[in-house]
Amino acid sequence: MTDQETNHETKIYEKKWFAWMLLIVGGALLGLIAGIGWLMIPVFFYLIWRYKHHGKVFRIVVTIFFYDRVFCIHRWRRC
Repeated sequence: MTDQETNHETKIYEKKWFAWMLLIVGGALLGLIAGIGWLMIPVFFYLIWRYKHHGKVFRIVVTIFFYDRVFCIHRWRRC
């Protein structure tokens, strides 16, 4: 291993709290400015799957739940 690999600092986007912040802020902005909210929520899912935040079962449940909520709201406006 090189010195660069052993001294790896965790980037901000690799941290769990950053992914959750994107989901919360994206959800809040979804009601105010739809375009920005729609961009932030998929980034949340990318980050939790790419950096394996939490366990696999939790990631599957969260993904299915929010997928259902987003498309339910998008199609019928109320669920």
